[in-house]
Amino acid sequence: MKKIEKYLHYKSLMMVNLALATQNQSLEDSIYQLFSYHVYKDAAQAQYWAMMHDEREILHGLLIL
Repeated sequence: MKKIEKYLHYKSLMMVNLALATQNQSLEDSIYQLFSYHVYKDAAQAQYWAMMHDEREILHGLLIL
C-alpha cells in the first residue's frame, strides 16, 4: 500500500497547488503554484507507473468509490 499512499499524496498536493494557483492575486505566485502542480503531477505519474498491476487495480477500485 505504500506506493498507493504516495500516489494519493502527490495527487492531493497537485490539487492543492492548482487551487492556490487559481486563487492568487499575483501572477508570480500563480506561476510558482502551477510549476509546483506540474512537479507533483510528474511525481504522481512516475509513482503510478512504478506500481504493480495489482496495486493499480486496488487504486482504481479506491478511486471509483
